[in-house]
Amino acid sequence: EPHRCGEIWRHSLPYAIFIGLLGLLIAQASEPILTAFGQTPELAAEGGRIMQITGFGLPAFMMILTTAFFLEGIKRPVPWMMVMIIANAMNIVLNWVFIFGEFGLPAMGADGAVWATTGVRYISAVMLIGYVVWMRDHKLFSVRGRLLAPWRSLTQQRRIGYASGISLAAETNAFAVVNIFAGWVGILPLAAFGITFNLITMVFMVTLGLGSATSVRVGIAHGAKKHVDLALSGWTGLGVNTIAMIGFGILFVLGAEPLAKLFSEDPALVSVATPMIAFTAIFLIVDGGQGIMINALRGRQDIWVPSIIQVFAFFAVMLPSTYFLTFNGGRGAMGLVEGILIGSTVSVAFLIWRFYRLARKDARKKSADIDSHTISA
Repeated sequence: EPHRCGEIWRHSLPYAIFIGLLGLLIAQASEPILTAFGQTPELAAEGGRIMQITGFGLPAFMMILTTAFFLEGIKRPVPWMMVMIIANAMNIVLNWVFIFGEFGLPAMGADGAVWATTGVRYISAVMLIGYVVWMRDHKLFSVRGRLLAPWRSLTQQRRIGYASGISLAAETNAFAVVNIFAGWVGILPLAAFGITFNLITMVFMVTLGLGSATSVRVGIAHGAKKHVDLALSGWTGLGVNTIAMIGFGILFVLGAEPLAKLFSEDPALVSVATPMIAFTAIFLIVDGGQGIMINALRGRQDIWVPSIIQVFAFFAVMLPSTYFLTFNGGRGAMGLVEGILIGSTVSVAFLIWRFYRLARKDARKKSADIDSHTISA
């Protein structure tokens, strides 16, 4: 039903804009939120201002995500990739202009970097949506038409989306809390964790791409009731990502100090960040693994159990472990990444177990159906 694909995308756009506007409103209260979480007045003021500016780009970011997932779902990831390449090139130029005040503009520093990203997000949203609306086979996918849909028609979409949202919220908010822990430890640990987390995030882009591909492949196999292909797609995604993460892990171990120096030449900061970067070589494998398996389970239409696993792993395991290691276990800044590793390990272990159980259940069900048909014949 290719025409349903475009309908789903169109009906998602208003929802995406609404969520983006909600995020924008929350972002405007960033300074008091940071203050309430025990950050220093200076950190709350500076960080709050950056978060406020970031908020203005959230509606565009939500539209980009919705459109990108639509294109991936119909097996067209290349336009999304091309838009991101163009967006990054624009971001580099605009960062240079706004941060340092080129062409007669005032130097805006960190504020300029965020305004550049915000502007690029709206340009990217226009490019991506424009491509979908004007693509050659737009009639096949029914991408043109009314945006608003009856609330009940989106029931299944919301059911899947809310569960996935809870899972993602558990992970992202847990990492946000770890950032707060880092701020409690001190400015240097916070900056070092920021460097490490930036590197992890860049590498995790590989996992996001492979995870999306795994979800699409598993989803197609599940819809066609090809259970062997379903299992093969899930395990192949995990295997390919593990190999990639081992490669990045080797880079992190061997090049920890040079990678830290890409962000800062401050010797004190580099000395704190270097062991954290090297340690995350192990973390990349398990964190990437949980990223792949959660997508494989979504493709299998297993919705709520993976979300419960993520909430448990990140809130019941990762945060207490991180807090204990950092503040009670004497590990200091290193406790931040050690606690994250523990939580991610629990997550990937349970998710692998869940996918294995479901793949076996599907295979047994198919075997039983074959036997039933044979007896009937």
